Amino acid sequence: MGIIEEKLRKFQDNQRDVGWRIKWIPWQEPGKPEYVYNTSLTTALAFCGMAMFIVSLLRIMKTQNPSRELIVIAVIGFIIMLLSRFLAARLKQKDWVEVKAVCLDREIQGGLANLGKKRSDIIHVFGFRLLCSFEYLGNKYTVTPEFAEVTSFNSADDTNQYLNERIGSDGSCILWIDPKNPLHAVFHKKQIISS
Repeated sequence: MGIIEEKLRKFQDNQRDVGWRIKWIPWQEPGKPEYVYNTSLTTALAFCGMAMFIVSLLRIMKTQNPSRELIVIAVIGFIIMLLSRFLAARLKQKDWVEVKAVCLDREIQGGLANLGKKRSDIIHVFGFRLLCSFEYLGNKYTVTPEFAEVTSFNSADDTNQYLNERIGSDGSCILWIDPKNPLHAVFHKKQIISS
């Protein structure tokens, strides 16, 4: 099992760095696949919500006149799935601390996003990667922080404006870090939805 896990992790790391000059600094255990944070409760909620949503959706598709109850159950299932991710983020970051950091480097990259089946549904979007450093309990750390929210921008100018509003002219910025693993950092504010 160890060789498969190592190969999966290497694949994940390589995919994360494709096209980026700033290389991702991993915070999860080396040689182990990256994972999405969950607890028993958030996992159970996610599966319960998914089951409600899928079963209701399948029944709606088989019925010519779906009942209002089926539609409500599908919507509730979807909401439960979302709530599980909100709860996971809250639980994951409950003990995290705010630190003052310095942004050492930033990279903005454009790419294509496909929003549908037509050619006109393909749009150009921009994202960014940061390299930051900070001191915590007498130790210095350099990190590539995750983002508090899913962000993509319509232009490099919009991306720079977003970053300039959150990073001082001297490079100062705020990170939220896991005190048990300071390499795990989030830029600017805590995440609302766990990833």
